[in-house]
Amino acid sequence: MKAKTKKVNIESLMTISDWKGVWAAQKAADASLLIIFKRAPACPSALVIEERFLHWLEGLGQKILDGIRVVTVHVVNERPVSKRVEKDTGVKHESPQALVFDARRKPVWSASHGAISEAALARALASTRL
Repeated sequence: MKAKTKKVNIESLMTISDWKGVWAAQKAADASLLIIFKRAPACPSALVIEERFLHWLEGLGQKILDGIRVVTVHVVNERPVSKRVEKDTGVKHESPQALVFDARRKPVWSASHGAISEAALARALASTRL
């Protein structure tokens, strides 16, 4: 018997058009929970935090993963996208940063640097009642 593997689908936002599509989709009646992870790969501490974030995602059950849309923004290479995310969401830019939005585009949680932990992410997810 073949074991089922979890699928964590993470989209990279490369253009403002990519972001506009994601943000517009959050208005739909069947929108998913949205998690945005802003990353700066050149920073060693940011890499550790990104690994924490990915480890947390991989530990979620498939049913939960199916109800989450995860996107990343490379804040150095895609600076205009990162700035647009800040403008549209009203959440001040930081990096690394994790942001959680409900299905109606309401910010539920945001943290940066060391405040991004698996426990904090789990609490944020639990607060959405997903």
